[in-house]
This record gives sequence, structure tokens and C-alpha cells, in this order.
Amino acid sequence: MGPDQELRNSAQELFQPIVIVSLPRVFPFVSSKMSVLYLRNVGKRPKKKPVFMARVELGPDVETGEERILSRELDAVLDAFYEFAGR
Repeated sequence: MGPDQELRNSAQELFQPIVIVSLPRVFPFVSSKMSVLYLRNVGKRPKKKPVFMARVELGPDVETGEERILSRELDAVLDAFYEFAGR
């Protein structure tokens, strides 16, 4: 088992994921994928609860052909999170 898997296993035992947002590759010199994680420290194996997951994409929208704008995409994710959280 590699160090990445050990880290994932430890995180699953100590933290409950609340929000996971997958971000587009916006830096041309970085080939790795980036995500924003919002975790709650529970100190023990958490109970299974719903997790808000979203993906931010750039480039043309497949349905409309319009170019996606990062700030608009992030606003849409925030609106969807508020709906998920019941605000």
C-alpha cells in the first residue's frame, strides 16, 4: 500500500466529507487534477451521510455552445450547494 492510499484510509477514518468540488485544469504548467474538499473532523469512523459533489468545467457547453465562464460556474456550484443544504 502506497503513501497516497494510507492517507486516504486515515482520512476516511477521521473525517466526514461534506463537499467535494472538482476543478478544471486552469494552470497550464500543472498536469494534476485539483479538487476542493470540505471535511468535518469526527475523530472516529463517520456514519454515511449525503455528500455534495460538483464539477466545474470550462470550454464550450455541449448543449448551448456557449463558452463557460469560471466565475459563473462557481456561482452555479454555490447555488446548488445552498439548495443541497436546504438554505
